[in-house]
Amino acid sequence: MKKIGFTIGKFAPFHKGHEYLIETALKDVDDFYVVIYDTPQFDIDIDTKEKWVKKKFPEVKVIKAFDSPTPSGLWAAPGQSPTGQAGCTGRCARR
Repeated sequence: MKKIGFTIGKFAPFHKGHEYLIETALKDVDDFYVVIYDTPQFDIDIDTKEKWVKKKFPEVKVIKAFDSPTPSGLWAAPGQSPTGQAGCTGRCARR
C-alpha cells in the first residue's frame, strides 16, 4: 500500500526546521505534499515560497492555499494558541 504524507505551513521564510521535517517525512512515505498558505502579514508571495520548497525538494508536491488561518478560523479552535499551533488536547508528556 502506498504511504502518503503532508504538512501545512506558511513557510515565511522556508527554514532549517521545515527542511528537517520534510527530509524526515520523505524517508517514511512514497508521496509527500506540502500545503503552503498565503499569509498577508508577511511580504513574501506564495510563488516565492513554492520555489524555495521545490528547489530543495523537487520530488514533493506543492499545494497552494489562499485562505490563510484567521482569528475566526484555525486560531480560534479549542486547544490552539494565538500562533495557530496545536496545543496539548490529548495524551501529552508532562514535565
